[in-house]
Amino acid sequence: WKDLDVLLVENVDGGYVGMVTSSQLLNHYATRLTDKTDITVKEIMICDGPTVTEDTSTVQAIHLIRRHNLSCLPVVGIA
Repeated sequence: WKDLDVLLVENVDGGYVGMVTSSQLLNHYATRLTDKTDITVKEIMICDGPTVTEDTSTVQAIHLIRRHNLSCLPVVGIA
């Protein structure tokens, strides 16, 4: 857990809805050092990022990771 950089966000049914990165959290609070207002995950999570399924080829996954400069590519729709 000490090297965790991405938190995946799911709905009450366990479906993927987005992600929050440690960079987002750090950037949010670094730019608001005097603002003590708390925020919700919903306010900063990435909802429209790419995902793949378990049937996605590794070549396609690598292409998405490179094109979007990702450190995490969620795999969704696993039965």
